[in-house]
Amino acid sequence: MVIILSTHYAIVCNNQFLSESWAVGIHGFYLKQVTGDSGDGAILGDYKAEAAGIGPATLWNTRISDKELSFIAK
Repeated sequence: MVIILSTHYAIVCNNQFLSESWAVGIHGFYLKQVTGDSGDGAILGDYKAEAAGIGPATLWNTRISDKELSFIAK
């Protein structure tokens, strides 16, 4: 069994909405694998992943029938 801890965070500006349905902002993440890889496919041994990133994000809100939907690209 492999355990991975992942934290996602978002940083947004005060005026991030460009219209009623579109918004832009900054999104980031941090990922840390707390147990090493195991099993037949672990050819690199007890490898533990760790990564972080930050970049742009776009949000689009819409309605389909009577349901509100949000799509996020990051």
